[in-house]
Amino acid sequence: MKRQIELYHLTKIYNNQKTSRKALAGVSFTLGPGLYGLLGPNGAGKSTMMNIITGNLDATSGKV
Repeated sequence: MKRQIELYHLTKIYNNQKTSRKALAGVSFTLGPGLYGLLGPNGAGKSTMMNIITGNLDATSGKV
C-alpha cells in the first residue's frame, strides 16, 4: 500500500497578548509518494506546515 499525506482545512494561528497572526488558513491537499519541494515567500507558512505534518507543532484546527 502506498502511503500519502493528506491535509484537511489546516489552520494555525499564533496568539500573544496583543496580536494574533494566521500562519495557515484552511490548507487542504493530498501528496502521494514521490519527491516534492515546498516553495513560497518569507512568512508564507512553509515551516509551520512542515512542523505540523511532522508532529512538532499542533494545528489550531484541521487534520493531517
